Amino acid sequence: MLCGLEYTYKLLEFIKDEIRLIKLLPGSWDDDISFTMFHCRLKPPAPGPPTKRLPIKGLQNTLPPGWTVGEAMSGRYIFINQQNNPDVPTNSWHHPDASFDRSLYELPDQQLPQTTYEPSYEALSYVWGSPSNGVLTGHVVVDGTTPTTQVHLGANLAMALKNLRLPDRARTIWVDAICINQRDREEANREIRRMKRIFSLARRTIIWLGEEAHDSGHALSALASLGGQVEIYGNGFITTAPPGAHRTGYLPAYGERTRESLRGLLRRSWFSRVWVLQEALLANRWAVVQCGGHNDTAEWAVVRKALFVLTRREEVPLDVRKLVSPYRNALITTSHRSLPVLLNWAKYRRCTDPRDKIYGVLGLVSDAIADSVNVDYGLSVADVYKSAFLAYLKVTKSLYLLRYCHIGEKRTDGPSWVPNWENGDEKGSNTASLELLSMDLAAGYSSAVQTECLESDSVLQVMGRQCATISFVGAMASGSPDDVLQTMRQWEPQDLETMTNTEYLTGGTLLDAFLLTIFRGGTRERLPEYDGFLSMKDLRRAYLDARATPSSKEALLGYIARHSTADNLASMTTQEGYFCIAPPGAEAGDRVCVLLGCSLPLLLRPVRGTNCDFQVVGPCYIHGFMDGEALLGAFPSPSWRMEIWRGSAATYTSCFFDSSTGDRTPEDPRLPPLPEEWDEVTRARIQDDLPMFRTFRNNVSGERMDSDPRMLPESLAERGVQLDRFRLV
Repeated sequence: MLCGLEYTYKLLEFIKDEIRLIKLLPGSWDDDISFTMFHCRLKPPAPGPPTKRLPIKGLQNTLPPGWTVGEAMSGRYIFINQQNNPDVPTNSWHHPDASFDRSLYELPDQQLPQTTYEPSYEALSYVWGSPSNGVLTGHVVVDGTTPTTQVHLGANLAMALKNLRLPDRARTIWVDAICINQRDREEANREIRRMKRIFSLARRTIIWLGEEAHDSGHALSALASLGGQVEIYGNGFITTAPPGAHRTGYLPAYGERTRESLRGLLRRSWFSRVWVLQEALLANRWAVVQCGGHNDTAEWAVVRKALFVLTRREEVPLDVRKLVSPYRNALITTSHRSLPVLLNWAKYRRCTDPRDKIYGVLGLVSDAIADSVNVDYGLSVADVYKSAFLAYLKVTKSLYLLRYCHIGEKRTDGPSWVPNWENGDEKGSNTASLELLSMDLAAGYSSAVQTECLESDSVLQVMGRQCATISFVGAMASGSPDDVLQTMRQWEPQDLETMTNTEYLTGGTLLDAFLLTIFRGGTRERLPEYDGFLSMKDLRRAYLDARATPSSKEALLGYIARHSTADNLASMTTQEGYFCIAPPGAEAGDRVCVLLGCSLPLLLRPVRGTNCDFQVVGPCYIHGFMDGEALLGAFPSPSWRMEIWRGSAATYTSCFFDSSTGDRTPEDPRLPPLPEEWDEVTRARIQDDLPMFRTFRNNVSGERMDSDPRMLPESLAERGVQLDRFRLV
């Protein structure tokens, strides 16, 4: 080991937009790691000529009948012909009209930009590892003039640099642990905000998973083979890659060797860390995944497709699917990467500093939200989490993040209305199981009314309505589907005869209300185009059969397993007689409230000695208040119901169905006509949109809002709806 002085960092000139880069010097395996460190400006490449490329909608209008077009993960447009036989699509990168101008749909012809712009560098995505495993290794020669100095490298980074080093030429790389002065808090704060630019402008990103082990080369080869067969487009649709004939299924005949190697690869620490997701997703199309030496690599774009397919195929072993499934939405397109999705993902990833649960995904959120988050490692964890919550509220006018609050996870140094993203286990959150079918509109298409947020005492003032008060909390359901079913039986409120003949408060029988609560509204009637959901009639029959004849319960157990029904949730009843289901932590006396701008009802706990102060206990599903009843009242007749339909790009829309007439309408029959000065407008989905959204424009003022003007407090007041004010603490 060479001896020398510890390297002293020279300040970056932020006014010049400087970054540090290292030039990894050539050497053999046993040589010390050597590199020079230098500063350069981080400037984007000169813009190219304006693109003629059409948007998807415009391109679709040019296609003959039976053809559709989608955007693949790579950004290329893929054309699919399903006219003759939907099961045998003909896929192509080329417009079906051979004479159609290719510049109107093809990406610019780009090669790996070796010297397209300066600085030309590669970015390294890797896991730091434990500081205790660090080694003082290598030497740094700055500008070739200073004495030999040394830097502290983690063992994993040292091994990465040894494997990345070329024998005959230098390699320019950006490495966060080296290129950011980790002892300079001000510099670290600033560099966090530039991570998006650093990885986006890199010539290529290298995803270093570690040394070759557990047959990782075979795993990469299997992923590359699978990813090369498929294309992912639109809202997660999978098709065969053009050119190529359709095959039944996309998985090769994976033997035990392939399954074991995939398990070993996906359990590597890279897949468990927070920072790496944004590094990989910000990478360009030339990014590579590497395990060990230069020969053990695969294209990240191909691996990414394979990982997505693994989350969707039932042939894949369950433990393999579970290892990949947290990445499912993030692996598709930018429009899926909303702040709630990213933070709920980050909660169950690892990082040394809990503030990185926020900072580690800022490169993937919209600029509007990222710019509103205070990046400062001098802040407390609670203040960083609060900053993220308020940034999202400011941009979206939504209280959507309240669904991730859980009284049992509340930080002692923060308010109850800020979710605690610090601690999460690999099994997922309790609230996650509640939101699987939570395409609900408990507050309609309303926006949050935040009257005031006093940051000094962490009080958030909001508006809504109190609906009910919890009177009884039952046991929590957990364990196997059979265990969950046994707990459901304990929740039954009455004997069978009473359940089947007594009417629930909002209509229907107690039995139907009980089942709709347990299954969180997941029926074919509510989700008519979703596979795997039973009709209310079939669900009722399956439950009664399982109740009467234990040998007949297998069908219901399978249904429970597929939909994670009631797992880690507790059943509750209210003083008024409503059924409710929620994560554990609720107590008798908690209030069920619907807040403007929050799609799920919340359990709020009154603070003793105050008139309107409440702690957030968590979200809940309460039958009778999931479709806006707290603000709009009951539907005109029992024949009306809300349906949820799938849109494009991970959007969902509501529709109202009158079973007595067979009529469907997008307009809620409980709402008055839209005021003359307002029109509903259509627009492309953006990153900050909620799963269910509508956009309205005022023709007089030009104001645009992603909520219904008929759900504004003043509009509700005109119809006699009395709103309450809540101080969340």
